[in-house]
Amino acid sequence: MRLLLVLALLLLAVVPAWAGDPPPLPKGAKGAEEELRAQVAAWLAELRSESFRVREAARRNLLARGLQARDLLEAAKDDPDPEVRRTVRAVLARAPARPTKAAAQVQPGDFRGIGRLTVKAQDERLADVVKRIDEAIGAQLELPEAQLEKPVTLSLTDAPCYDVIAALARATSTRPQQPFDRSGRMQLLATDGKIEPAPRAAAGPMQITVLEVAATRSFGVSTVPRYALKLRLEWAPFVQVQQYERPTIEVARDKDGKRFRATPAMSRGATYGVGSSTKHHTTTVHIEPAEAGCKEHLGALEVRVPMRLRYDLATVTLADIAAVPTCLGADGKSAKPGTNESVQIHSIAEAEGGRGQWVVDFTATLVDESAQKTLQAYLIEADGTLRRVSVYGGRSIGADGTVRITARAYRGTTGKPKGLQVTWFRRQEQGSLRFRLEDIPLR
Repeated sequence: MRLLLVLALLLLAVVPAWAGDPPPLPKGAKGAEEELRAQVAAWLAELRSESFRVREAARRNLLARGLQARDLLEAAKDDPDPEVRRTVRAVLARAPARPTKAAAQVQPGDFRGIGRLTVKAQDERLADVVKRIDEAIGAQLELPEAQLEKPVTLSLTDAPCYDVIAALARATSTRPQQPFDRSGRMQLLATDGKIEPAPRAAAGPMQITVLEVAATRSFGVSTVPRYALKLRLEWAPFVQVQQYERPTIEVARDKDGKRFRATPAMSRGATYGVGSSTKHHTTTVHIEPAEAGCKEHLGALEVRVPMRLRYDLATVTLADIAAVPTCLGADGKSAKPGTNESVQIHSIAEAEGGRGQWVVDFTATLVDESAQKTLQAYLIEADGTLRRVSVYGGRSIGADGTVRITARAYRGTTGKPKGLQVTWFRRQEQGSLRFRLEDIPLR
């Protein structure tokens, strides 16, 4: 009986973990969180003080740490007290565009949570909003200079990054000219609204756009028409697609709900390799009516794209090339040479003979194999653009994970570069993304 009682108690102790309960916070973390929330609540109360010094101190503290208890600020943004209301709204307006999930929280193979952002801006300077989005996704969004000083309003919560870019384009009457280039640049040009936007759908860090539709019919034979849809799959700078399979059609219906199906040609799967610097790829899916009376206009098309993806991008930036030699950690601070995820920059100098060529010599200590394979460096130009440097003088990997690279960049007569950026990806996984496109004309 004693043995049975002990076993029963042990079973009760482990059932919550089996049921999917979240892991307990590290010792002391829960108490620290509660203490911070209590402090934020106290600062909010102090905004009602008759003392200017107390109110000002509370305001400074909320600006510095209030966003760590954002829900308390959201609850107070319509407070009857004008001082509370004004301060809270000012703090929320300064909130950076932030990923909803950290890479460590993403479940293996589930890419939907990568690259989702929350962006809040109320009549805020466009240049500041663009800067926050750039920092969140490692991009360089370029909009017409005449608009950068104008106010813009955006409100998106837990949205895929490409939906954020689309919302920014609508708010500024612009449109992306091309996908992101290899250095993460994307131009948004002014539009007069006469060009009808192409059907698109975003999921996680990616977007699918319908570029073309072609219909084929056979002469002399009673057959149903077939349609080829050319799709462009593109992804944000903070991920890297290694390969993907041709999209699988999950749902295809016209506006009346009548079904289309994949043609026999689609049953033969195809896998596409993608270069490490490429940020977009095109593929084609083929469909045909599955029942009589299908209209030549899709109401909904859902596709699933299996892929191998690298993400969780680490970036080390040297702001001034005059500061070499130096060693920096992944947090951008000085680090001891040989520390994991550190970059030791030995030299950055113009090559002998000049002619616009610059040589970069650096060592990165990376234990993770995926990080070693994806290590890449960029020179930062005076205007902030990135110029990729190519390995030419050797690449060696030591037993301790130390990678030494000598690389060269040809820059022409653009003057002295401003700094150096070194990047790598920490995670590499197989998974898939599902996209839902709507309102697609087939003729």
